[in-house]
Formats: sequence, structure tokens, C-alpha cells
Amino acid sequence: MPRMQTREEATKKYKKLLIFAFKKSLNKLFFIAYKNLFKNLYKSIYKFIAVYYNIFEVKAMNKNMYSLMLMDEVVQAIDKLASENYTNRSSLINQILAEYVSLTTPQQRTKEIFGSLISLMRSAEAFEVQDGTNTSVLSMKSALSYRYRPTIRYAVELYEKSGQSFGELRVTFRSQSSNLLMELTHFLNMFIRLERHYIHPYFAKGSIDYRLEEGRFRRSFAWPKNENLHTPEHLGTLIGNYIHMFDDMLKQYMGEKLTSFRELEDLYLTYLESGMSAI
Repeated sequence: MPRMQTREEATKKYKKLLIFAFKKSLNKLFFIAYKNLFKNLYKSIYKFIAVYYNIFEVKAMNKNMYSLMLMDEVVQAIDKLASENYTNRSSLINQILAEYVSLTTPQQRTKEIFGSLISLMRSAEAFEVQDGTNTSVLSMKSALSYRYRPTIRYAVELYEKSGQSFGELRVTFRSQSSNLLMELTHFLNMFIRLERHYIHPYFAKGSIDYRLEEGRFRRSFAWPKNENLHTPEHLGTLIGNYIHMFDDMLKQYMGEKLTSFRELEDLYLTYLESGMSAI
């Protein structure tokens, strides 16, 4: 016959059983916790992928999330057309619906402004407009009459949601010449000085902003004071006229046709007095 367990042996046995049961319960709790963690992580990753591939429209600015029931054939045709136009499914559907109800979207407004700007800039031999896939930025370049003919790159960006400014001009000078960069910086400082004196008083504070770095210049565009000039066609023309003026003044200064601040000022005033609206 098996011998009876002593109290100490029984206590030790039940203690082991309790420890085993506790560990098993603890492992189950950890398993549930990890399961929920990975479940939430999966949802987050899926949501990110869904947003990226436009399965949903995520709230951004004045956009909201909507669910649409579409035929597979329609989605395939939309995706094909979106790819051809360098856009995505949501943007294209938004554009199609906006056009159907005669509503101008920020993207359509940008496209119309750039269309006006491109027509103006391509009529000038000094500029080469670069076609790109970025729908909010238009780039062009011009050669500077200087040793090795360095390139000036202009980039116009229009803001989707504008306040006192509706866009900006970025100018980049590609050169390793320290003398050239020094002369360019000197010109830009004089140009900023002219604008702050002659046009800043007519605009709200902060609507025209500058950023000047070595080989780079940024300048924001303020809305024209005349609201009749807020149309895409007029805005494209105003941006083009401004770039023409800047480019002409820069090239005349670097070509030593303008040798003093006074001569630069006279040319600037000639542009303003010709009827060019400030932005």
C-alpha cells in the first residue's frame, strides 16, 4: 500500500499545483494581451495602407472620410486614368465630381494658374519650363550670362490652403563660385530692400516673407489688392510678370549693365510704373 502523505508533502504538492495554475493563467493573460496588441497593430497598419492606396479618404483640411460603392470596372478605369495624370484615385474622383457639379477645387485652380503661367513663360526665349508630375509646383530654368553660364532654377509653389499668401517663389543658383554667390547675395539684399520700401506698406504684415540662404532665395506671394485680379488667369500672369522682372534685374546687374543701387532702383520703379500689379 502506498504510504500516506505527510502534511508537509501535501502542502508542497498543492503549492506546486498552485504555482503551475498561476503560471498558466499568467501565460494566458500575456497571450491575450499580445493578441490584442498585434490586432491593434494590424488595424493601424491596414489603415495606413488603406489611406495610402486611397481605400478611404482621410480627413485633411476640408476633406472627410466617405465610403463609396463602385463597380470593379469603374475603379480599374479610374486607377488607369489617375496613373496617366500623375494623381491618385481619391483626387481624380474628387475632381470628376467637382467638375460635374461646377465646383472649382484647389487642384483645378492650381492647374488653371499654372496653365496661364506656362503660356506666358514659354513665349519668352529666356526660360525653359520643365514639365513634371508635381501638381502643386511648377519649375523652370534660365541661364545666367556669367562665366560658365550657371543655371538659375525657379520653382513656383501654390498653397492648397492660402491665408495672406497664396504661394511662393523659390530661386536656386547652381554654382560653386564663391564670387558669384557673393554677388548674388548682394543683389538679393538690395532687391529685398527695394521691395520692403516700395510695396510692403500696401500689404498686411507677414503676407510677403523672405528667406535668404547661400545659393537659395524664397519669397512668398501676397494676394493682389485688387480682388478682380484673384482669378487663375490673372494670378498666372502676375506670377509670370514678377519672374520676368526679377530675372531681368538679376541678369542686368550680374552683366554689369547696372552698377549701383540707384540704377537698380530706377529699373525696379520702371516695372512698377508700367502698371505691373504687386503680389
